[in-house]
Amino acid sequence: MKTISALFLLTVIAIGCKKYEEGPIFSLRSKKERLANTWKVAQWLENGVDKTNDFNNIFNGYVMTINKENTYSLTYKAFGIIPYSESGSWYFNTNKTSVTFKNNNNNTSTWKILKLMEKELWGEFKDSNKVIKVHLIPL
Repeated sequence: MKTISALFLLTVIAIGCKKYEEGPIFSLRSKKERLANTWKVAQWLENGVDKTNDFNNIFNGYVMTINKENTYSLTYKAFGIIPYSESGSWYFNTNKTSVTFKNNNNNTSTWKILKLMEKELWGEFKDSNKVIKVHLIPL
């Protein structure tokens, strides 16, 4: 009976600790460790419509590297022709439910974190009148 009670208590605690809509419920790795990776786009949704192919055609070879030292860089070739690179810093909000990227020109983009796992990062942000949901996986 004690084993069942202990398992029930752990389940309640784990569910109560879920920070991100899509998970994970529990992780032994810190949020910073899970965020730090080299990522590529697996899916790009604009207002709920899958625009992954359009994104990949416009931002060809998009790669974002997020470092534990709170820096990031991203590169791609616009339309497969024009090289683009950007770098800057990143930081979590107070309760680590969103991450803000601030490039070296002081432009910022804040993503609500929907899922933060070692091999998956899902974020949501607004761009003009669009709600963008992006699913990233390691390169």
